[in-house]
Amino acid sequence: MTMTDYVTAGEPYAQPDPYVDPEAAQAAALRDADEREEEHRRKVEFEAARELARREAKRQADEQEESAAAIVAVRGSSIPVKATLWLWRDRVPLGGLALLAGKGDTSKSTLFTQFAAWLTLGEMKGYYYGKPQDVLYVINEDSLSQTVVPRLIAHGADMDRVSFLKVQRGANVDALKLPRDTDLLKRYIIETGAVCTFIDPLSSNVTGRKNDQADMRTNYEIINNLAESTRTTIWGLAHTRKAGAENVMEAIIGSSEQGNVARSVHGVVLDPEEDGAKMLSCEKLNVGQKHLLPTLRFRTLSVNIPTHDEGWTEAPQIEWLEETTDTASDVLEDRMFGNTGVGECAQWLMNHISANGGYDTLTNISREGKKYNAKMLERARKKAGIRSRRAKERHGPSVWYLPDSPPPI
Repeated sequence: MTMTDYVTAGEPYAQPDPYVDPEAAQAAALRDADEREEEHRRKVEFEAARELARREAKRQADEQEESAAAIVAVRGSSIPVKATLWLWRDRVPLGGLALLAGKGDTSKSTLFTQFAAWLTLGEMKGYYYGKPQDVLYVINEDSLSQTVVPRLIAHGADMDRVSFLKVQRGANVDALKLPRDTDLLKRYIIETGAVCTFIDPLSSNVTGRKNDQADMRTNYEIINNLAESTRTTIWGLAHTRKAGAENVMEAIIGSSEQGNVARSVHGVVLDPEEDGAKMLSCEKLNVGQKHLLPTLRFRTLSVNIPTHDEGWTEAPQIEWLEETTDTASDVLEDRMFGNTGVGECAQWLMNHISANGGYDTLTNISREGKKYNAKMLERARKKAGIRSRRAKERHGPSVWYLPDSPPPI
């Protein structure tokens, strides 16, 4: 047996080809490298030329559109006055885009199932209170059978009034994307009469260049217009950053146009005053008076839901707690700047005013409580139920007094 016949692991032993010229092989390798480099250069030039052509086409289209632009005037007397209709009274208007924003551990998706259940039962206080309605659901991140449906059942939802949406194109079924599928969704909303479409999360179901704010604003405006034209609410879930933001609007991950276009935005945070509790506050409202709305507090309980195989599965259920005056943005600001908790400040304020006969000027309170900033003191005042009034003399000081004390003169 010769060396060329030797076999290792069933394969012939590799021998160098005695007829290959090393110089010719090196030259061939260099030619291959040059060809690859030339091909890469052509691709780069092609992509650059294509991008240049796209920009030129857009410039020409913009110029043509601009040349055809004209002022359109509408007399104010021709515009009818319409009342605001509320999906959720004083919080979420009908006919627009709404957002529910928070970190991943704040039960946002569970809140969505609570809201959906309320609507299907006619229990959401608003335009449809007492009138059960159909809702639509677009969700990509959670299992329907193991997560979403058990949560809906845990809140008593009428499951015949809940529809989960996908889009079929030929043999393929994929996620609904907006604004690509705007016309499809609009027709389905009209056909079913659904009053709300929940999208969890919103950004994953919106197409467009995420780093192009103008493009994203256009897309979110299309979604808002869809809601307006069908007089429904499109309620999207948005994620927020874990740190580094002092308010909910600033903390929203992805395009800021989500919050800019939305007619209402609610924020969810963990309650710093009570373990396991969370806070839901209205952070933006284009209509109504959000400063008059209390912050809702809640926690989640675990309940058993029967499965179709005669077993049981656990699902979270919202339990509503007492309200508060603090907002989600207040909590984020405290975390950002390391402020002392509002509960501690409220206790200090009660003790201080009590020690001063039941009332004191804001100037003196601010001086004595210098460890607390002005916003913290105001939040503590509301939390403790302390009242405020200005002295009768012109430009007189603001006086804070206990609720059971006579108003200062």
